[in-house]
Amino acid sequence: MIDKSLLLGMNFNTARARLERDILFRLVTESNNLCFRCGKVMSREDFSVEHRVHWSTANDPKETYFDQSNIVFSHHSC
Repeated sequence: MIDKSLLLGMNFNTARARLERDILFRLVTESNNLCFRCGKVMSREDFSVEHRVHWSTANDPKETYFDQSNIVFSHHSC
């Protein structure tokens, strides 16, 4: 069996998390790279995934949670 961690030079789960974060940040930059809350530019280190309408208070929480048109990006601090 191939040691994925050895091939990647880091723990495989760490590498996967890094790749997922990079993919998400590519989506951030493709969607204008501005924070939904404050309107300022975000970096790879300070963005988070948010719901435009909070799903837990929606009429249909499950539908609202998975609705990709309800997904926005903002700074962690916002």
